[in-house]
Amino acid sequence: MNVGKPPDKNVIFTEEEADAARVRLREWFSRQESLSKDSPQAGDSDVEAAHIAQSDDDESSEYDEDAQEEDIGDLFRFKPSERPVIDQIEKTIRRHMLSADPALLKDIAAFLHALGRLPYATPDVSLDLALMTRIEENLSYVSVELDGQAFRLSIGGSVNTPDVGSDSYSSTTVEIELGGFREGTTQDFEDWLDQFVSAGGVIEIQGDCDTDFTESAPDDGWDRLDRYWESRWEEDDGY
Repeated sequence: MNVGKPPDKNVIFTEEEADAARVRLREWFSRQESLSKDSPQAGDSDVEAAHIAQSDDDESSEYDEDAQEEDIGDLFRFKPSERPVIDQIEKTIRRHMLSADPALLKDIAAFLHALGRLPYATPDVSLDLALMTRIEENLSYVSVELDGQAFRLSIGGSVNTPDVGSDSYSSTTVEIELGGFREGTTQDFEDWLDQFVSAGGVIEIQGDCDTDFTESAPDDGWDRLDRYWESRWEEDDGY
């Protein structure tokens, strides 16, 4: 109660004025209810925001899966760290071919063409190139084989023992095929290369070749392999 304030003057409404006031009051409540329905509620906003966020996550997840599913079915599944090994094989072959029989040079050229197209396969090529060393009746070789479906690194030879005869041995160190099959690690690859580089003797090559030397491979093969291995978080060494 406020002491000293004069009492408010009483206002008397007629029945008509009271009815008009009731109508205006109902109209005001009606407008407020309509505005309330049109305006988004806090809960609705949260649900909508969560739905949008989930949609973004789903799209991001689908994009990540697409990025991880690099299709390399048309490539030999080399590790990125093995590219220098391929380069070293080519250099070693070129060094040895200087003393090769001229009749072999065409096949060696075809082999180098297929080697340069890696990690893509080369159709109509099936060649096995070896560095052969013969000492008396003993033989050793280090070979690399290429065809339209496989890449193989091998070592082998034969040892002749008096009264026993010749005993052959061979082993495949690394084998990679189109479609995903692979046997052998990067370390196996490098161990084989050490023997190939240090091998003496001469080049010998067997097989068939009927390919177009002018057909070069796309230049994105190693980039595609990089993306493939990065998407799987694999270490370069080991498989």
